[in-house]
Amino acid sequence: MRIWSGKEGMQDCSPGVWPTVLMVVALATGWLVAGCGGPAHPAERCGPILFVNGQSTEPKVVVVLLDGATSQEKGGKFYPVPVANPDNGMLMVTNYCPIDPNGNERNRSNGWPDGLNDGLRRWSEFQVPWTPLNPAWRPPPATLACEDHKLVPGGNGGGSVEMDGALHHNQNRDNCLVARLADAGAVLLPYSYAGAMLSQQPSGPVFDFHTYDGFTTEQEPSISIQKLDDELYSIHNVWNQAHIVVVGHSFGGLIAEQWWRCIVGHCRVTLNHANSGDTRGVVHVFSLDSAINGVRMTTCDEKDPVFQGAMQLSGKPLAALWCVLWLGQNDLDRESLTLDSTAPVLYTPIGVPDDPAYSDEHGDVGNIQSQVLYNYGCDHNNRQCIAQPPSYVLGAPNAPECTGNANIYGTTGHDIVKVCPQVVKFIVCSVQAARDNGNQQDCYPTSSSPTPTPSTSS
Repeated sequence: MRIWSGKEGMQDCSPGVWPTVLMVVALATGWLVAGCGGPAHPAERCGPILFVNGQSTEPKVVVVLLDGATSQEKGGKFYPVPVANPDNGMLMVTNYCPIDPNGNERNRSNGWPDGLNDGLRRWSEFQVPWTPLNPAWRPPPATLACEDHKLVPGGNGGGSVEMDGALHHNQNRDNCLVARLADAGAVLLPYSYAGAMLSQQPSGPVFDFHTYDGFTTEQEPSISIQKLDDELYSIHNVWNQAHIVVVGHSFGGLIAEQWWRCIVGHCRVTLNHANSGDTRGVVHVFSLDSAINGVRMTTCDEKDPVFQGAMQLSGKPLAALWCVLWLGQNDLDRESLTLDSTAPVLYTPIGVPDDPAYSDEHGDVGNIQSQVLYNYGCDHNNRQCIAQPPSYVLGAPNAPECTGNANIYGTTGHDIVKVCPQVVKFIVCSVQAARDNGNQQDCYPTSSSPTPTPSTSS
């Protein structure tokens, strides 16, 4: 057997090298098999982790993925890269491909270790409804965007027939972000609202992810920002040559954007580890379908019905943040555009028109206006005023299939941005540039603006 390693890509991983208990567990779950056995099974088609030259456990690039409000993830501790002499019973990851060697999407029996499995599968499925109150949960079927094939009943004749999915049809996996990031050689680590940390142990780097639930996401946003900074700092402290790309969806994208503002010098949160300006190895931050401009409100008064509705939905701290951002978006957007033009870390907000998450019984609560940056002094109700770049708005002509009412391989609504091929290509390009010390700005889509951006205010 062989396992993906550092310098030249492979090294011997014969059973004698591994503790018996670990070998049995790894073989049973597929973590070891996913990286061993020579060339990957054709159905898997995901590349190995790529390492810094001369370093067997330091990846070239790391992607940190943030889920949104009401998400919930089960904690765990594991090796995020192969190590030569793992501690007995400690599981490791050898491949971040969401497809196992048999061409099936990973599940609880052949997935990644706890602490990683829920987080990554949320980026290749609709939802993973794990809850500490229901440890015997069963995940929903994966979307076709991240699987090779799916067998469905064959009708009156019995048996089954194959229903083509994105991997089977499209060898580039343009709809499966996790698979494409694995192809880029990245290590993929989830963010925890309760905290996560990478530490260097005698046996190798260990990632410790703390359990959180939907209630944790309602904590003071400053705590969530600090938790992200703690995690990024720990990764950079162990892997100081690795470049990091941060990708947040929904509220996770807002936390990522607020952290970015801290790092480039405009933040009300006092970070624990260092002054602003220390990038923690991060080169690019993405927010996907995130309310960076808040949601539509006229007052932050707790007696206001709209504000009360936001409080009931996500708690008072988040409602207050959304209100402040909405009412102050003109000056905040101007500041963000100025910072993005000079900051050492790029920030790109990606917006999805007509996402149902931005509509409720009260009507439009922000829609695209919540999700992107606008030119200063320009009417934020006018889509021609969207600043592109750095914003990137989906829909025609950029990505006509990627709107809130679309359906891409079974994915709809608020998750559509995760499987939009233009978004996947954009993020993967950025990760490849981070890996190869390239120019992140070269990854911005060439045909970016659905409407011309005026040079003067309206």
